[in-house]
Amino acid sequence: MIPTKDNYVDWFTCAIRFYFMREGLGFLSFTLDQVTEAGFPAEQLVAAGNVAAGLNFARPAAASGGPRSYEIDAEEHERMTAAGSGLYYALPQTADVLDQQLTHQKVFFAETETVDVDGSRLTARDAIGFKGLAEGLEAGTCGWQLPAGLSAQEFLALTGHTPATLWLVVNRSAKLVFALRAAAG
Repeated sequence: MIPTKDNYVDWFTCAIRFYFMREGLGFLSFTLDQVTEAGFPAEQLVAAGNVAAGLNFARPAAASGGPRSYEIDAEEHERMTAAGSGLYYALPQTADVLDQQLTHQKVFFAETETVDVDGSRLTARDAIGFKGLAEGLEAGTCGWQLPAGLSAQEFLALTGHTPATLWLVVNRSAKLVFALRAAAG
């Protein structure tokens, strides 16, 4: 059995929580529809100096063997391509449910211009590991810079057109990472 996209997002979020906490950053995760609820812990989601990356998890087309290809939705791919930089396909390298705790080490990230699409299948020509993505976010070489003082509602308006299944927002100066998951559905 190949896990669902939602499984991969859950496992990845759990695994990166421990990675970032070990690196000395706080880690908060919410679904995007929670961002507009009372009690969200930040009136202003981010301040100056924050970088975000949208991750769109793709489900492996086969449990094992051969070059890895992934199931994708053609319309979703068009929206990712149109959205430009800062979006990455998250490409799991395993379908083994026993790899849950190491999911962050078993997912590669490919920008839209580094993938090939054939119908409903995607293959990556180039990808980076999670450590490379995390270091790039902290250095500002991956993802995109968010406007200063962005509210949670403004973040939703800014990113609402993208097909990301998970957003990582890194604020190194506040030592905080937000993982904002797209609402189910």
